[in-house]
Amino acid sequence: MSNKLKLFFWLFISIGIFLRLAQFFSDRSLWFDEVLISLNIINKPFIELLGPLDYYQGAPAGFLFVEKVLVNIFGDSEYTLRAFSLFCSISSFFIFNKLAKACLSPAGALIATALFAISDPSIFYSSEAKQYSGDVTVTLLLLLMALKIEETNKTGFSKLVLCGVAGAVSLWFSFPAIFILISTAVALFVISFIQKNKEKSKAVLFCSLFWITGLFILYKIHLCKLNPAGIKLFPDYAFMPFPLNITWFNALSMRVFKFLELSAYGIPQILFLIGAISFFKRKRVLFLILFVTILQVLFASAFHLYPLGNRLLLFITPLIILFIAEGISLIINKIWPNYSIILIALVCLLFWNPVSVVINDLINPRTLFEIKPVLKYIKEHSTKNDILYVYSNAQYALKFYAKDYGFNDKFEVDPSQFYSSPKIKRQTEKKGYMTIANGGNSKDFTDGINKLKGYKRVWILFSEIIRKEQEPLVLKYLNEMGVMLLNFQRPGVRVYLYDLSSKGK
Repeated sequence: MSNKLKLFFWLFISIGIFLRLAQFFSDRSLWFDEVLISLNIINKPFIELLGPLDYYQGAPAGFLFVEKVLVNIFGDSEYTLRAFSLFCSISSFFIFNKLAKACLSPAGALIATALFAISDPSIFYSSEAKQYSGDVTVTLLLLLMALKIEETNKTGFSKLVLCGVAGAVSLWFSFPAIFILISTAVALFVISFIQKNKEKSKAVLFCSLFWITGLFILYKIHLCKLNPAGIKLFPDYAFMPFPLNITWFNALSMRVFKFLELSAYGIPQILFLIGAISFFKRKRVLFLILFVTILQVLFASAFHLYPLGNRLLLFITPLIILFIAEGISLIINKIWPNYSIILIALVCLLFWNPVSVVINDLINPRTLFEIKPVLKYIKEHSTKNDILYVYSNAQYALKFYAKDYGFNDKFEVDPSQFYSSPKIKRQTEKKGYMTIANGGNSKDFTDGINKLKGYKRVWILFSEIIRKEQEPLVLKYLNEMGVMLLNFQRPGVRVYLYDLSSKGK
């Protein structure tokens, strides 16, 4: 590889790292799901992290343990909680670069690295206190391992044990690792069977024995205790329907490529198919791993075991990018330099949307649930004897951030009331602190609000986790009871100050 090409590789790697660091240090608030998993990590001892988590949450035990260790050492700041995801995302770069060079031409590997560098979901989830960046890292490590086994005619015993142990350990850090391990075992066994390579077949079976044993142990210790109720929160389109519906498959394809910000006039899809054909001919192990993984994910979703939510498909992003880059690489070999202008235009169209999104997010970092400026606003405009009524599920974020913004954090949030709590559950009063009343989001919201009649200053805090038709109903009811004095909004969070005393009417 020429020095010039190496320079471009490092340029794209540097850009990717910079983008992830910029998102990490954008200082956005933890959003709803991050808060819920963080409360589990902060409040539960290690042993309880293996059991069912509160608030319908679920995460790999290895991820939870690493987060718990970091919190115990460095404190429970949002930066600490997101640090492991950032580490995984940055380390993924170097693993992906090595994988791309191993299975693509130099030009294809460069394009793949560039696409991975500006992959919008990879950038965003690198700054989230969830396990999804870890899923990508584990997938890349397993893919690299699969290539090493496939390319080696005879693998030593120590290396086989290492592969077996690595696969078993990966299950502790990523739920989708089971899909990749099964796909790897099937792909390598099929290829070794076709090649009539008994040594390699035995090697695959040997590694598979470790993986199956590891999965059995993990299931007994952790997986069997997961709360399946969280899956019910996903919409119907996240599950493969029966009977099979071609419209659903088309919508899923469009949703996945849109999630990756690769939806320019169908070009990424065409390049993906070209890459799939090429890999089937010359790098069959990658083709089979992707094909078997897709089949597994689809069937798991059909039985409501694995929802096809966008973030849950992040682990497959590296494979999609590799296939697209392989498609471009094939086109380069076929038409360059005769139609270089067409090729340049094709690459520009492919990169246009992801580059535009990345630039926009760099200028205006993406936010989902900005409760920090809202809490700051309340504190700056509050007076003695104010009441803060926490409507809907904003109580969880308030619990996390209360201490940082001078609120009393001694109130409790009740996991059993998650997603439905029509009445005030807790009312916390402490000298020098604002009274906090926790309310729910059911149709019976009047029960809780009626208890606030007669108070002169009541703050009503809404989160984004609320049915759209409910907030206007609550505000209409409040306007009939009293007078709105102030309001303040940020993405996903809103607060209103009402006078509900007899004078306010």
